[in-house]
Amino acid sequence: MPTVKLNVPYRSQWDPDAKDHNADCGPTSLSMLLAALGDPISPDQMYAYIGQRGMSEYTSFGDLTRAAKARNLTMTRKNFLPGKALDELKATLNAGKPFIALVNYAFWDPIVHNGFKGSHFVLVTGYDDDQVFIHDPLFRDGKPRPEHKREQGNFCAYTYEQFLDAWGRLAQGNPNYAALISDKPVGFLTERPMDARPDAPPAKPATLDETTRRRIRAKAAYERKPDPNLDDPAAAQMALATLGDWGATWDTYTVRRGDSLSKIATMFYQDKDLWRVVVYFNEMTHPGLLEVGETLMMPRATFNPGEDSRVPAFGHGGPTG
Repeated sequence: MPTVKLNVPYRSQWDPDAKDHNADCGPTSLSMLLAALGDPISPDQMYAYIGQRGMSEYTSFGDLTRAAKARNLTMTRKNFLPGKALDELKATLNAGKPFIALVNYAFWDPIVHNGFKGSHFVLVTGYDDDQVFIHDPLFRDGKPRPEHKREQGNFCAYTYEQFLDAWGRLAQGNPNYAALISDKPVGFLTERPMDARPDAPPAKPATLDETTRRRIRAKAAYERKPDPNLDDPAAAQMALATLGDWGATWDTYTVRRGDSLSKIATMFYQDKDLWRVVVYFNEMTHPGLLEVGETLMMPRATFNPGEDSRVPAFGHGGPTG
């Protein structure tokens, strides 16, 4: 089996342009990915798209997804199956797509000895016959140990067992084998695997971008209609013609302990059966896995930007006011 390494520049969350937040492993991982795609942005600058956070306040998969979207990168959240996680990891990397993974650093502290034992975002960038390679943003020169070097975080190698332990054994409340996958491929540092021929995406109507598709599907759910087949040009055209301003603005809601989609739908739409509105508008691939602290977008049925200047115009990555 060949060695697969993707061409992604390394960043550390201790770099001078990542000084404003302590818990910025997610933004730093995303900044590495965007740099590989020709969009250089610092971890500190990423918070313009994530929103205000305290110095030590963590970010979620939802935060990173929206920040990437604001930089014209669509990312897909996926939970790999336990028995197939390694195979799916390899297939994803073979397609040239790095992904952000959430790991339990307690399994790696006996190896790295940096004293950190919490949940941590890393960027998965390669593999070989025995190891998984990651860009770990936690490394910095000489701290907490003199022998530590920033470069050690670049293509940091863990055995399959070591990586799967950290990736698949998160603390309660965090998802196991979770990945946030770039929809755009990057280049290879090594020879591209022979089986790295990603399937062509299904054809989509040229007039429908991803934002419009989400709005259409959520509107159909709100109106209790079947999920429209937007790959059918006639159905897509009809749905677009009746979309109007539905979902052109939205409110945000931070998931709390004890929340469910039905409960959230009742709060915003006074009907627990409208939970699919939330699923479609947020492109949730695993609706049963709500994360405490995750931010959801709750579409409004009418367009009224003057009502709340903090509500972004649709497709905009930050507040309008």
